[in-house]
Amino acid sequence: MVAPAYADVSVGRPTYPEAQASYPFVVKVRKFNGARGFGFDYFLAPDSLTVVAWNDFGPKRKEVLRVAIDGAEKARWSRFVAEFPVAKLASEYSNRAVSDGLQLWFDFNVPGKPQKQIHVANMGQDDLGRLCEQLNTLLSAPLKLPRLGGPTVGR
Repeated sequence: MVAPAYADVSVGRPTYPEAQASYPFVVKVRKFNGARGFGFDYFLAPDSLTVVAWNDFGPKRKEVLRVAIDGAEKARWSRFVAEFPVAKLASEYSNRAVSDGLQLWFDFNVPGKPQKQIHVANMGQDDLGRLCEQLNTLLSAPLKLPRLGGPTVGR
């Protein structure tokens, strides 16, 4: 598993290819940084994780990371997704006392399970927290998803 550098030596800093309109996925996570007006979409497919950056201010969506998943890692992810309790989860977990902050959407498109979208707003949920922790094993610090379980939600 190696993340692409997207380094363009002619400009001396990373450049990123324009993102596709969508990517195949079994799990998609959208992280929205509300007041800042930008976010990331995480597309987990059976053989890859792709991260797309987007914002509300007009620049095109950019593919900032693509990680291949193969071998033992692919088998581990396949088991994790197959055992994930999508059906028992509510469609929303929201702290109504907070009007801005942590906003996540989870879309599930797992074969043999109901398709489902779940919205999380300023609140933890242990199963989704486990999913975020597992995705974070494939991500570097700036792209990691927030914690959704335990007493330190969002950190």
